[in-house]
Formats: sequence, C-alpha cells, structure tokens
Amino acid sequence: MRLWHRLTGDMTTRGQVALAMFAALLLAAPAFIGSYPLSILILVVYFAYIGQAWNVMMGFAGQLSLGHALYLGLGGYTAAALAFHFGVSPWIGMIAGVLVAMLAGGIVGFLGFRFSLAGVYFALLTIAFAEFTRILFDHFKWVGGSAGLFLKVSGDPGLWHLRGGPVMFYYVILAMAALALVACRLMLTSRLGYHWLAIREDPEAAQASGVDVFRGKMIAVLISSGMAAVGGVWAALLQEPVPRDRLRHGPLDRGDPGADHRWPGHSDRTVHRRGRAGQPGRRLHHRRREDRRDLRCEDRGIEADLLRPRAARHRRLPPRRRLALARAQAGLRA
Repeated sequence: MRLWHRLTGDMTTRGQVALAMFAALLLAAPAFIGSYPLSILILVVYFAYIGQAWNVMMGFAGQLSLGHALYLGLGGYTAAALAFHFGVSPWIGMIAGVLVAMLAGGIVGFLGFRFSLAGVYFALLTIAFAEFTRILFDHFKWVGGSAGLFLKVSGDPGLWHLRGGPVMFYYVILAMAALALVACRLMLTSRLGYHWLAIREDPEAAQASGVDVFRGKMIAVLISSGMAAVGGVWAALLQEPVPRDRLRHGPLDRGDPGADHRWPGHSDRTVHRRGRAGQPGRRLHHRRREDRRDLRCEDRGIEADLLRPRAARHRRLPPRRRLALARAQAGLRA
C-alpha cells in the first residue's frame, strides 16, 4: 500500500482509472492495428523510454546533456559485437553494454562536474565526447568501421536472442518503458530524488544544506547512461540487416548464364534477356505479376524492362513481329 501511494502520489481515482485504461489499450493494441501503425507505435514507446533516460539527468538533476547518442551507441555496439563475434545472447551483452556506457558517462560526468561545468558548457562537453567517439568508431574495424556492424542472420528466433517479429519487439520495449516509468517515480520520491531536485533548483544552496552535489550529479549521469544503453541494445537488434524470410542466397556469378537469382514466391516461369555488349546472357527468375513491382535486379536496364507492362513492351516491336506474336499467343490459347 505504501509502494502504491509512492507511485500514484496525489493522483485522483479518476486519474488512476484512466491510467489503467491507457495501459490496457497499449497491451491490446497489436491485436487491433496493422503493421504500419504498429511500427509507429513501437517508435513512440521507444522514444518514451529514451525520454525517461534523458529525464533523469535533465529533469531530475538539472544537467543538460546533448550527447546521449553516445550511450545508446555504446550499448548497442557492445551487445551487437559480442553477439557477432562470440555468439553471446543480447541479454548478456546488454549487461556489458550498460557497464561500458556507464564508464563513458562516468568519465564525462567526472570531467564536467570536477571542473564545475554546467549549463551550455557541460552540454558542449557531452557533444564533444559523442563526436570523438563517432570518429573513433569510423576507424574501429572490429565493429565494422564507417560501414557499421551487420549482424549475422543466425540463431533461433525468440526472446532470448531478441529475434522475432514486430509484436515481440513492441512488448519488450513496452515493458522497458513501464519499468523505467516506475523506477523514475520511485527515485523521484526517494531521498536521492529530493537531493536531485535541490541540486536542480540551486546547487550552492543544496551544498550549503549538506547535500553532496558532486555525488548526486555522478549518480544521475551513471543511471541515465545505463538506461540509454539498454535502449541502444534494443534498437540495434530491432531490424535484422538481411531478413531470412525475404532473401535466399544463391550463385551470383555474372559469368554463369545459368546463375539463378531467386526470391521466395517466384513463379517457375523465366525471362531471358540478352546481356549488354561483351556480357553473356542471363536468366532471371521474376515474381508473379502482382509482385513484379518489388523486383530488384542488379542490372537497372533489365529491371526497367521487366517492370514495364507487357503491352508496353509489345508496342516497341515491329509490326510483323507483333503480328507473329499475336498469332503465337492465339495458338497457345487454342
């Protein structure tokens, strides 16, 4: 009962009922909306979680940080690199990512608070560290350098590997946002939270009243960076670079006339086209007529020819060829 009072505070009964209805609506949303609205809702809940992480520093402790992308990136890269090179589960890699992000946040906070940087000057320090780290990762080949890190399409789909459909990712980020909201509310109503509010309003008066300002600011930046790193791990694994259900690997040798470029859902019909000057012919498998607009070939000339409607291609033929083609089609129908 005491915990519930700390969570709700002075909220009225009507407000509690509205909050419960809103939570029930979020829980049932995937069953009533399509894939596109669900993707938008996933981003909304994700930024709600990231906003809670940033709010610990700015809203509670009053420290303006514009470099939280540093902590998101460190968390995501750490978990993704461990999964890519060593096959570590993202949940275990998340712990390592949180530790790395908290270490970076501790360094930024120590340098800023030790030399009494505040306001715009502390914000510039956070931006500088984020930019330095970005330049460093551009030349860090272990994580892919400037091209980024592309996760392997391996491992069984499921919650343990954080691989699945949008519904799974939605409920994961919804649980994270709810836990972050509860944790922030509990911290705000604790002794530490009151210290943060005192530091935010007047650091000198808080220091004179016995509040350890440096310690309070350091705890805020550590918690905020750790929460941001958790969101970075989730965002890094939200999309697989090569979806296994839409792409199959096959021979891609340009010099092999029999090389098959297959996608799931292709019909058994083939389309033969001559290659460009000096190149052998190719055989391309294309999708059914309703999927033809989604075809993506390496040769843009062939792609444009295949995507053009059949009647438009026939109009380009000479009259005799069109007459012969019409007769052939009539014979096939007969």
